[in-house]
Amino acid sequence: MENPSKSPTLVELAERILKDAKIIEGAVGKSPTFQEDTLKDLPQEFESTRKALVDSIETIGALVQGSDGLTGRIYGPLYKGSDLTVLEVLYHFRIPQAVPLEGSISYGELAEKCNADAVQLMRVLHLAMTNHLFWEPKKGFIAHTADSRLLATDEAAFNSVGMSISENQPALHSLAKAMKRWPGSQEPNQTAHALANETELPFYKFLQSHPERLKLFNARMKTLAKGSGSENIRNIVQGYPWQLIEKGTVVDVGGAGGHLSIALAKKYPEMKFIVEDLAIDKSQLTSDLEDRVSFIQHDFFKPQPVKDADVYLLSLILHNWPDKYSVEILRALVPALKPGARVLVSERLIPEPGEVPNSEMKEFYTSDIVMMTLMNAKSHTIEDMKELFGRADGRLKFTKAYGVEGSWRKICEAVWTP
Repeated sequence: MENPSKSPTLVELAERILKDAKIIEGAVGKSPTFQEDTLKDLPQEFESTRKALVDSIETIGALVQGSDGLTGRIYGPLYKGSDLTVLEVLYHFRIPQAVPLEGSISYGELAEKCNADAVQLMRVLHLAMTNHLFWEPKKGFIAHTADSRLLATDEAAFNSVGMSISENQPALHSLAKAMKRWPGSQEPNQTAHALANETELPFYKFLQSHPERLKLFNARMKTLAKGSGSENIRNIVQGYPWQLIEKGTVVDVGGAGGHLSIALAKKYPEMKFIVEDLAIDKSQLTSDLEDRVSFIQHDFFKPQPVKDADVYLLSLILHNWPDKYSVEILRALVPALKPGARVLVSERLIPEPGEVPNSEMKEFYTSDIVMMTLMNAKSHTIEDMKELFGRADGRLKFTKAYGVEGSWRKICEAVWTP
């Protein structure tokens, strides 16, 4: 966070907002409304401008709110719990699906369709409307906005809300208790999530024993993958100098269905790939790549079975584990490494303070807190990654963090130097 005594003035912020708003509106050709989200088509090169605009708007809003009072910076967030309660009601009564996609519906008719009390439903929806979910075209009737229509038509997005309600929120409310009970714990079952659910199971094993909640979690991952999944593939394919490997072999550790290896194999026709995971899933593999992309079963906590490969790639693996176990995952590679072998860890790293706007830093820190509540895992900085390599084995020498310019999805490289 920037020095609080050096905040820009309200006029300076307003001028920034006007400048960036003109750029964004010019890029999409039409200003977004709450009925049409034109920014979903914003070209990638304007993403940094959009983030700067969001940060300026949030900053000027926070300054105008002041510190004290029910809507001030201190007490205001306490009332946002009501917004989460509204989403919970929308989810459990499936209200978005009950509102017609075109036209409107009366509160009475909607309450009958949802098996809810009309007066209570109206009160909940009034608060929802302050967050641009639904609107009243005339008194006593409601209709969709762009956001509520998305929840009505995209089941993955709708179930993503359900996952946050069932897993994230109860765990977040139990974080203080978990910190008191297990200070500094590195065990994946000594978590706020475990306390909230009165279980001794780690997060993923708990979900496996609750199929309906696993379904919601998978929906959440699908929703996140719409943006972050393609960004991760793009960053790995374009953000690392794979031409240095030439005709080498890459082991994709914990590679699931091999989507990264398949993308790389398409671009680098002389490289071979071995995808490892607990279960083999070849559903994405096409016949033209079968001679260069293979699959084997492997638990990445056990010694690496593929010896003398050129690269061992771990993408979005370590951020799911406490550091104690991340070190074990890296250490399990050591017996297989030949001199000069590269270990690549792809993660969304936390920037240093001041490197990105405050609103974006909040996203990084929020994700980090969620990982702590669910699994005692964490998001890492570059310095964290250097430390993990060193703890695994001093002969794993960190060299550089690669990546596409403007992305904080980095590929941290360590070279085996015996």
